[in-house]
Amino acid sequence: MMRIALAAIAKIALLAAMGQALAEPVLRAETRVHRDVVTLGDLVEGADPKIASLPLFGAPKLGETGTIQTPRVLAALRPFGLDEIEVGGITQIVVVRPARRIGAADIEAAVQAALSARLGRDASNLSLIFDGPIPAMALPVSIDGPLKVEDMAHDPRGRRIAANLAVAAADGSQRRAFRIAGAVVETAPVAVLARAVGRGETIAPGDVTIEKRPRDMVPADGVADVKDAIGLVARRALGAGGLVRVADLAKPEVVQRGEVVTVVYESSGLVITTRGKAGETGGVGDTIPVQNIQSKRMLQGTITGPGRVSITSPTPGPLASYAR
Repeated sequence: MMRIALAAIAKIALLAAMGQALAEPVLRAETRVHRDVVTLGDLVEGADPKIASLPLFGAPKLGETGTIQTPRVLAALRPFGLDEIEVGGITQIVVVRPARRIGAADIEAAVQAALSARLGRDASNLSLIFDGPIPAMALPVSIDGPLKVEDMAHDPRGRRIAANLAVAAADGSQRRAFRIAGAVVETAPVAVLARAVGRGETIAPGDVTIEKRPRDMVPADGVADVKDAIGLVARRALGAGGLVRVADLAKPEVVQRGEVVTVVYESSGLVITTRGKAGETGGVGDTIPVQNIQSKRMLQGTITGPGRVSITSPTPGPLASYAR
């Protein structure tokens, strides 16, 4: 029993010694601060709580990082009997003061969203030009709420806007407010030619790009999607950099008026192929009149490819009549 008791006492003494060793204050290699000052506890891990909150140095500005040389730190700790603290080879302490940054892009996005809700426009088509540069703001990370537009004045004629914005901590304990002013330009997507295109030339991928231009400079029939231009042909010569209009383009003409074409009749499983004469010029998908060369009968058909027209009917009667 005596041996067991002595062993238990020795174990308790060892654990106590280990706890005391772990509690020995040591210098930090890096620290993060959220105030204007660097305290003793920021620099010393395991500092006595009674002195840990004492300010020793000024902190870096919000969002910046600084360093404090170890000799300066030890000199500041000397009055508290900590100048012999274990430094572990540390020559300087890195002090980081984190911040939340709000820049011009964040402000523009908030104002665009508010203006979009008011005007019923796509926010991505509202461009803002601020009066002067908007410097990035560094805020304490504790101000973690969303950036909001509290009120806004918009002059559509003068294309001017002024807005009051604010951001606050989720618990409402901190708040920052500011005001911006500038011009609003409503834009619209439009196809722009990357190269000159000759009359009758087919628009290929890479010939057009989509750009955003002031809405009042975009024609009412401006092409807004690349896919609506590719594969079509230019009705006239078009210059590089020009805006592409629907009226500038046409489907490639794959059937010419008076051309003898292959006519395919389909109805209720019945398929008849014969020859016919196109009554109009057209492109794929166009409906044109087609005349049976022998009977001179006319029907409307859809151009499906070069020299090819398809005619369909719910009943085979008209087709059989046409084919004779």
